[in-house]
Amino acid sequence: LTALPYWDYNLDAANPRASVVFTDQYFGPSEGDSTRGNAVISGKYADWLIDNGKAPRGNAYSLLRSPWNLNPSHHLTRSPLSC
Repeated sequence: LTALPYWDYNLDAANPRASVVFTDQYFGPSEGDSTRGNAVISGKYADWLIDNGKAPRGNAYSLLRSPWNLNPSHHLTRSPLSC
């Protein structure tokens, strides 16, 4: 991936989860797999691991996430409550 595609979310405002950006061609499904801690399991970002502890700051689990993000998963995740 060399650049992120432009997403005019106004075109998808009525139902953002049905957007083409949430297909395996781009970012994978808009929701993670609830049986695997909401991990993204298909698409280009399937099973991506989050760096652990090499950054000066991270979350409470030493993962490279915002300090207020208390997600303990080592995988890229998507919440079912987004969008």
